Amino acid sequence: MLIALAANNDWEIHQLDVKTAFLRAYIDRPVYMKLPTIKGVKGDIVLLKKSIYGLKQAGYLWNMELHRTLLEIGFEQNAYDNTVYTKSINDRKVHLGAYVDDLIIIGLKEDVSEVKDQIKAKYTCKDGNELHHMLHIKVRRNRTQKTITISQPAYIREILIDAGMDQAEGMESIIFTPEDAHNNAALPEYSSAEYRSMIGKLMWISRATRPDITHAMHLLATKVAAPKRVDWLNLRKLLRYLKYTINHGILLGSNAPLRGYTDANWITSNDHRSRSISGYVFTMHGPVSWSTKQQSIVALSSTEAEFIALNYAGRESVWIEQLAESLGIPSDRTIYCDNQSTIALLSNDTFHKRTKHIAVRYNWIKVAVEQYNFRVAYVTTRDQLADVFTKLLIGGKQRDICAKLHIQPQDDNQ
Repeated sequence: MLIALAANNDWEIHQLDVKTAFLRAYIDRPVYMKLPTIKGVKGDIVLLKKSIYGLKQAGYLWNMELHRTLLEIGFEQNAYDNTVYTKSINDRKVHLGAYVDDLIIIGLKEDVSEVKDQIKAKYTCKDGNELHHMLHIKVRRNRTQKTITISQPAYIREILIDAGMDQAEGMESIIFTPEDAHNNAALPEYSSAEYRSMIGKLMWISRATRPDITHAMHLLATKVAAPKRVDWLNLRKLLRYLKYTINHGILLGSNAPLRGYTDANWITSNDHRSRSISGYVFTMHGPVSWSTKQQSIVALSSTEAEFIALNYAGRESVWIEQLAESLGIPSDRTIYCDNQSTIALLSNDTFHKRTKHIAVRYNWIKVAVEQYNFRVAYVTTRDQLADVFTKLLIGGKQRDICAKLHIQPQDDNQ
């Protein structure tokens, strides 16, 4: 959201990397350490004054140290996201986002420079100046159109090389092979370990820049405990899709307001353990928050499945709308749903006989709509952007939804 905010306002985005960050914080309680034996000389036992790498609380201590420093130089911690800080300089806002020892600072050029000088006066930092790469994420901006694209082509290429698929033929969409008697054998242990490792690597891509693979990752991640041959085949198909779309990323900005979409895929399997899939996405031109989640109960109808999915999206909306408001990001305070029966349930109890069995906790959304002042509106299935988070789409529909979500090839000329 900070990157989208910077794009909308044409603000600078600079990066700082605090060197040896974990060694900067003071210990909050007595911690003793035995020094190693060197050349037969027994090491002494010493009392640590500062944190060191390998200490269990090292990350926490550095976080507290950074927090104190930012407060000292005039920042205030955001009430809705404790990794975001805001400072006013002559009635102008400067925002800072922290991820361990990596900091991004957004605002007008002179304000960003002032904040960087204040932080560098306290810590030794590597000044990355304008943000181009961070956490395996490539950042490119178009100031004319007020947009920023984030993608991970280099990281995807590394994964393809590790999997021996850098020369594989790409796939335009993700089409999984169904399980049958010929491919349901368990993988050997070494292949199972490789499968789990690959899922872990791909998880960061699905959470950072490629929401279009989120549902596929959900299906594959549920099999990590005991993957079968068919799961390995489907993992390779996902890698082929990433090979085909390696330069795709999320386009943010264009002064687009924050808006949400929710959808559900009602599972009609005869297996009593089968539960529907919920999905939601919140966009600022491109996605800024998204999720695929298996529902906790078995829905008896598509309306019930959509109603439960709306609750999940509503809870995310309460948080993200307040975060957006605190950062000065415009929002239309709307969640779009493609099931009219679900929308009708919010305003009346006409279907009470068919819905009274739904757990009381899912009726939270009825109160939340009024209490938090957002609305639920109808959108056609064709324009339902959350569809890609509840099922695998093929061919033209996959391309159409990705285009509407502004998941597209990155322009290297930006």
